[in-house]
Amino acid sequence: MQIHPLFLEVLTRERELDVERRRRSALARRRRRTDHTDSVSIRLAQPSDSAAVGRVAGLDAGTAEGVRVAAVVDSGERPGVLLAEIDGSPIAALDLSGGAGRAYGDPFRRSAAAITQLRARARQLGAGGRARRLWSTLLRPEPRRV
Repeated sequence: MQIHPLFLEVLTRERELDVERRRRSALARRRRRTDHTDSVSIRLAQPSDSAAVGRVAGLDAGTAEGVRVAAVVDSGERPGVLLAEIDGSPIAALDLSGGAGRAYGDPFRRSAAAITQLRARARQLGAGGRARRLWSTLLRPEPRRV
């Protein structure tokens, strides 16, 4: 059985258009998946944030861990807990107390990038004293030689 050449041409063109539509659709999905236009704000958690931090930690690690982390925030002990928020909604927390550095992320939102940012900020805070001493040494005026 042979197919008429014009019909074959139309089928080929339709197939090419279908492949192009699928390619564009896949690109659009990939862009949506990787576009993180939401800005993440990172700050130290205040005692008023204990319920939100406890919720994020509870979702990630269980109720007991959520209660423990919320108690750390409530106590106000330093260094405390770093909190990452998008539009005022907490998505990740990093417990700095006791040198644990345990990270908690909301499992229902994309929080891996926020956790990475929290860890980077924690390193900056930990190196803060050394960095200040270095800059003060570098910027100190040289003694006059007479």
